[in-house]
Amino acid sequence: SGRGLIIPRRAHKTLNTPQKSVAILKPDPQQIDPDFLYFAILSEIRRLIDAAGGTAQKNLLLRDIRAFSVRVPSRSIQERVVTILSPFDRLITVNENRIESLQSLARLLYRQATSDANVSGARQLFTSSIFWRFVSENVGRYGGTKRYYATADIDGLDVVGDGVDVSYEQKPSRAQKQPDKCTVWFARMKDTYKVAWYGPSDGTRAAGHVLSSGFAGFQAAEEEFFPLLLLTISSREFQAEKNRYCTGATQMSLTNEGLSRIAVPLPTEQEARWLGRSAAPVLAQISVLQTANRGLREVRRLVLERIFSKEVSPEVSLS
Repeated sequence: SGRGLIIPRRAHKTLNTPQKSVAILKPDPQQIDPDFLYFAILSEIRRLIDAAGGTAQKNLLLRDIRAFSVRVPSRSIQERVVTILSPFDRLITVNENRIESLQSLARLLYRQATSDANVSGARQLFTSSIFWRFVSENVGRYGGTKRYYATADIDGLDVVGDGVDVSYEQKPSRAQKQPDKCTVWFARMKDTYKVAWYGPSDGTRAAGHVLSSGFAGFQAAEEEFFPLLLLTISSREFQAEKNRYCTGATQMSLTNEGLSRIAVPLPTEQEARWLGRSAAPVLAQISVLQTANRGLREVRRLVLERIFSKEVSPEVSLS
């Protein structure tokens, strides 16, 4: 914003890996307000994503980006649009900063709880822990519709995609995993950091969702162990171990056999319960802020649709 826009050409983000494949747009500020261009592209983001080609990994080619066009009104209208939409982004950014601070606090508590295991170098097999179980069951038959989320709908520790409502009969073949309260789900693909989580108070939300079979899920044995489960799966140690045991030719991912080999530092039961009591309020606040941001994004989307649904000319190519 104000300088240029960076569009990831691949459909996923990586953890601790520089993004090497991006397209950088530098609009002429005399013709297009950079903030307006950002909102214009945001209003057409689904069309831009659909332009990505490839099988195993969707990828935007430069020719696709150059051929992509957005409608641009007069400069005065551009400025009015920015004035209307910018407050949404400012509120979202404030909440994201608060979430980042709370996540840092939760990670500090996790480090404290596992400090003895880290100092001694002791590791335990993740799947054998008494603190949780592997969710092996697939979604059962249900009436009405549920909201299906693919791995692309998750970014980091948050749901950023809209998902799609599906009935049991019409759901995609990959819509196989049923979340529940106190469950944590991570994408099996190598070099991806996508974690969907449902806390002790998220039973109703979880019951209305279906996740892709690209996720592996675990459920805490007790509510007090949920923070340990979430903070372990979202830790750098776990993600590094996941990547270590990923296999495959076209798309490397974690099989159940590879999952069974992951070892992580785990605390004593006493320390696990201390972490549960200490981190639970922090995670609850993160969940509240994420929910608020999802609401803000939805309102922003509706406003975007209303603004950009009108025919505006001329069309300007991103090239």
